[in-house]
Amino acid sequence: MTVLLPPRSVVVERLDEMIASQDSNSSAQPAAYLVGIDDYEALSGSDQSGTEAAMEEIAARLDRLVRTADVLGLIEPGLFVLVAAAVAPASAGAVMERIRGAIALPMEIAGQPLSVLVHVAVSFFVAGASAESMLTQAEVELNHLRDSSRNE
Repeated sequence: MTVLLPPRSVVVERLDEMIASQDSNSSAQPAAYLVGIDDYEALSGSDQSGTEAAMEEIAARLDRLVRTADVLGLIEPGLFVLVAAAVAPASAGAVMERIRGAIALPMEIAGQPLSVLVHVAVSFFVAGASAESMLTQAEVELNHLRDSSRNE
């Protein structure tokens, strides 16, 4: 099964559409979740077909979390984005745990067990935000999370 994911440009376009149709009276807002595979460089430095199979499995698992109005995309190798059309800020943590949980489930690639850890950052729409600014904010947060975990 192949999961084809749109690139950043398509995700940005779709998120801008979500922002434009945002209901100012709703407590649910567009949100961008960045999912960064920890130590992707080490994973990609191994068997290329294994790396592709692992990324395919992760994409498929994330794809199962996507609702009809949401968009799953690939920013770069090892960095996925899930744009949710409407999420209540109070639900952000639960969504992040669902993402982590889906990827943390045991996976077997080419007959070998594989454990993958991820960091997940989220950015919510605020007045005046654009899709690009939301993704940039989430990237800054993701980098902060990665740096913090390296220092532990």
